[in-house]
Amino acid sequence: MQPIRATLTTMLLLSTALLGGAGGVARAQALPGPTDIPSSILLSHNSDIDRLTQLTHRAGPLGVAAEKALDLLKRHHRREVEYILPPLTLVPALASGKASPEMRWAIDMSDKVKANREEIFQEHVAITEVMTALRVEAQKVDDLDAAEFAEDAVAVAEALKSGAGVVVVRVGTGASWYPTHGPETDTSDEARPSKPHL
Repeated sequence: MQPIRATLTTMLLLSTALLGGAGGVARAQALPGPTDIPSSILLSHNSDIDRLTQLTHRAGPLGVAAEKALDLLKRHHRREVEYILPPLTLVPALASGKASPEMRWAIDMSDKVKANREEIFQEHVAITEVMTALRVEAQKVDDLDAAEFAEDAVAVAEALKSGAGVVVVRVGTGASWYPTHGPETDTSDEARPSKPHL
């Protein structure tokens, strides 16, 4: 499985834990903190950056497209690690009904996601555009591996643009779902379905 798809799979599995109550945190197990992002996601981030870095060394339009994608993906990954992904580590505990004051750190992060949802959405749009350009350039030079890598990135960005992977945890209230469909998106409790659709 390509690293980019592995990231999406991990995010969706974390989301599924909330919906179905799968898994959970044992009582004796310590709750995750804001730096406890699953290593599979961090490894996937590193692998994606390494692959794009390799592609930047290619001559011509493929290398230029890779440079644009690399810059954007690095910024996006920093944002994810800073405040998008950490609240997702609490999903299994919350799905098991284990909200506690130790989870309070996630409130500020989830509020930041909500406040920046238009910027996050636009970032996913930009990732889709640069990775589509990378795919086109890779196809022109018959680099099927690079084309597949870019195609996977487009699939992930499209899924995230549609709100499939954006879960914002609100300690004490369970989970709030903030699809990043733009600033007009109604995220009020009335507008949100009782169970989000992935």
